[in-house]
Amino acid sequence: MNSGRFPSSKKRLGKIRFTTDTPSLTPARPKIRLARTEPTKPAVAKEHHIPRTTLNDILSSKQVIEESDCKDKRKRIRKSKFYEIEEVLVQWLKHARSQNVPISALILKEKAIEIAEKLNIEDFCGSNGWL
Repeated sequence: MNSGRFPSSKKRLGKIRFTTDTPSLTPARPKIRLARTEPTKPAVAKEHHIPRTTLNDILSSKQVIEESDCKDKRKRIRKSKFYEIEEVLVQWLKHARSQNVPISALILKEKAIEIAEKLNIEDFCGSNGWL
């Protein structure tokens, strides 16, 4: 049932489907910005050569896309397995950096293990791969 206007191969990302015309999250941001200024969604979809349903999927997930740090050609937004630890660790790191405390990889790992113990996360080991 492909009319030939759009590629039939689709990649699924949560609620966001990307065709081969939009291979990463990076091009989604201009579409979101244009949708704010353009009067109609069909006009935005036509300008970017994407189906309206794809634009709707992008716009329904715009908050997640805008909050993500996708500076590369990433296709998925995934949370880390230990995102709770990382959130607390980032807050601690910001506080330590504001006080000009030198932070090494070893200190980060030790602090992450300490945070994991406080949060009762048992399967965290703080390996070099995690860091």
